[in-house]
Amino acid sequence: MKEKVVEKEKINLVILSLLIAGLFLPAFIQSLIDLGPHKQLIIGTIVNASLFLSSVYMKDTKKIIALSTLPSISNILTGVLFEGLTYYSKLMIPFIWLGNLSIIYLGKLLRNKLNYTVSSLISILVKVSIIYGGFCLMSSIFDFPSKIVKVMGTSMGITQVYTATLGFIVSCIILGIKKYANK
Repeated sequence: MKEKVVEKEKINLVILSLLIAGLFLPAFIQSLIDLGPHKQLIIGTIVNASLFLSSVYMKDTKKIIALSTLPSISNILTGVLFEGLTYYSKLMIPFIWLGNLSIIYLGKLLRNKLNYTVSSLISILVKVSIIYGGFCLMSSIFDFPSKIVKVMGTSMGITQVYTATLGFIVSCIILGIKKYANK
């Protein structure tokens, strides 16, 4: 019985750490150092690693929704990402939320049928499709300036592939360290 309580406390600590990392770490890092043009890669990798790890550890839907939605709100409110594109990036929030949710829920759903790597790769493809598809939809509905289309197209397309893939790699490293430490 005591082992179950200790294991539950460890999982709760991991969940709390994931929420903190996904929500506060990006803005905190940016306030300490100027990440320059690589902001989205670094912050996106941290957030995506949190999403992948939450697909392993989180079961509570409210916490999953919080982790999926709060990082994008935090980034826009603090101006960490898309400083000059705030209006246009706000249009993307619902698609970012759905993309983030897809990483967690597809990861959970498919991991039972496939391994962690395959389920994660599928969830990356779905996330990028949702976010980039949302960008294409929004840019066709609203008249985005051509400069915005280029910058946001890259941010919502290939950069999403990079950050989600790097987040997956970081999550694999963390899971491997945890597995090694538990031996």
